[in-house]
Formats: sequence, C-alpha cells, structure tokens
Amino acid sequence: MANFDELANKVAALDTEASPSFEFRSVFGDIEDAATAMSNGQVATLTGILNDFREKVPRLLALKPVRAKAKDLADGLMLLSLGDAIKRISDRNEALSSLTTMLDAQIAKANSDAGLLKQIKDGVEKATKTVNELKTLVNALTATDASTKTQLLALIDGIGNISNIFNPDV
Repeated sequence: MANFDELANKVAALDTEASPSFEFRSVFGDIEDAATAMSNGQVATLTGILNDFREKVPRLLALKPVRAKAKDLADGLMLLSLGDAIKRISDRNEALSSLTTMLDAQIAKANSDAGLLKQIKDGVEKATKTVNELKTLVNALTATDASTKTQLLALIDGIGNISNIFNPDV
C-alpha cells in the first residue's frame, strides 16, 4: 500500500525551475506505483497528488512523455472515480426502487383497508337505520301489551348498542 503523505511530500519538494528531469520521472514512477496499489477510497487523494505533480512538471521536451502519461493517468483516475460514483448512484437507485415498491404495496394495502372500512361504515349506518326503524315500528304497535313492547325495545336497544360501538355519534 502506497504512503500518500510521503508521495505528497515528494511532489511538494519538486521545483519546476530547479529539480532535474530524472526527479520528475522518479516521482511520477512512484505515482504510477501508487495508482496500481491504491484502493477505491484513495482515488481522490491520488488525483490531488497527481494534479499537484502535473502543475509542477516543466514544459521541457524531455519531460513531454511524463506530462502525457500524467495526463493519461489523471484521465484514468477520473474515469475510475466517475465509475465508482455511477455505481454508488446505481446502488442508491436500486434501494430507492425497492423502497418505492414496498411503499406501493403498503399504499395498496391501505387503500384496500380503506375500502373495507367504508363497507363496514356503510353496514353500521344501515344497521343503525334498521334499529331506528324497528323502534318506530314497535312504538307503533297498539294491540301488543306494554311488557312485550318493553322486551322488544330492550332487544332492539341491545342491537342498537352494537351499532353505537362503531358509530358513537348516533
């Protein structure tokens, strides 16, 4: 594993005017070695070191191949970094897609439950209406004695209490 601090110090020690060509070649060789031994998390660090190096390389004909290789390596690191970013974005998109699918399933279940709850509410309203109609009919009875009417009304009130559990406002 490359020591990036040491490599950064070597690049910092280079002087565009005073350092000989072989020092630039040597440091670039170290940068290339670091590029082959680095992990994905170190791409940004090495890219920064390489950019510093490229700024210091003098425009001498003897160093033109080093400048070209440094540019190629910088482009390669950028593509590697870009590929890593695209993979992370793709992974996030897959996670979001999975989450969206799960949310859609929960929404469908909630909508189904809402439909069933509406049916229950409608049934309770019908039952309440029926209980009220029964009370009216029992109260309209004239030939039935009072005790029978009272028993019928008690029975209907019991049924009405069940309806009131679901519809307490009535």
